Amino acid sequence: MAPADPNAATSPDIQALCQAATAGDVTALQRLLWLHHARFLGLVRSKLSAELAGKLEPDDILQEAYIEVFRSIRGFAYQGDDSFFHWAARIVEHRVIDNARHAQRKKRAADREVAIAADSSTGHEAFLDQYFHDSFTPSRQVGRADAIKLLMTCIAKLPEPHQTVVRRVHLSGEPFAAVATDLGRSENAVRHLSARAIERLHECLGEASRIFSSRD
Repeated sequence: MAPADPNAATSPDIQALCQAATAGDVTALQRLLWLHHARFLGLVRSKLSAELAGKLEPDDILQEAYIEVFRSIRGFAYQGDDSFFHWAARIVEHRVIDNARHAQRKKRAADREVAIAADSSTGHEAFLDQYFHDSFTPSRQVGRADAIKLLMTCIAKLPEPHQTVVRRVHLSGEPFAAVATDLGRSENAVRHLSARAIERLHECLGEASRIFSSRD
């Protein structure tokens, strides 16, 4: 397992957040993911082989896991300070395994297999720069790494099929037309979903950055 996060909340905070999250408080769940993000990201990286680390983006795997956490949170039961981490870590590990199996089954053609450079922008970073560069004012004191954490939790909070459009179009770079075909919708409808998703993300990021930065 990943090492303990030195920035983790105190015991009463974690218990209260867990109870609120399982009762349907999405902001509490966002905060739990925010507080444990470094541990989850470290867990993903530790589970990827050197070969897969060049083909799979840890943020993308973690994004899938966060969406599943949002869908499954009512099945979580608090059993101590680290119980949320261990419960969610199982979801994270399953997403790593599923992505690894998929990568092994469907190997890309050699001209499409491009290693991810250590300093290259991830899909989340590029998405943040393109659409949300003005969402974080200096007064909110939200750094780039924290902004990406907030973006990931806000994407997980989106309803379907907004999540699908964001992940496939804006994070993976697929064309609107291909996504529209798979969803059985018109391209204009998918573009509308994209625009609405970005509006929701702006709202979520503004609120989350205000709340989280004021508490940390």
